[in-house]
Amino acid sequence: MKKVLLTIISVCLIAASIFGLFAGVSSFSDIMNVKEYKEKDAEEGLESIDTLDAGLDQLQENTLKIGRASCRERV
Repeated sequence: MKKVLLTIISVCLIAASIFGLFAGVSSFSDIMNVKEYKEKDAEEGLESIDTLDAGLDQLQENTLKIGRASCRERV
């Protein structure tokens, strides 16, 4: 009776170990997919910041040109 019970428990532990290994591999794959998504998202965000900086520079140039033109009109 003890040997049968020990065999049943051993089989259950082996099954649980295999399931745990499969779950770990699946989780690692999911983590890598999320990492790839976040890196792509960060890259797009940095590109947007570069576009914003360029737009701000253009706005400053336009503001300076308008300011100079209005000064000339006053004179």
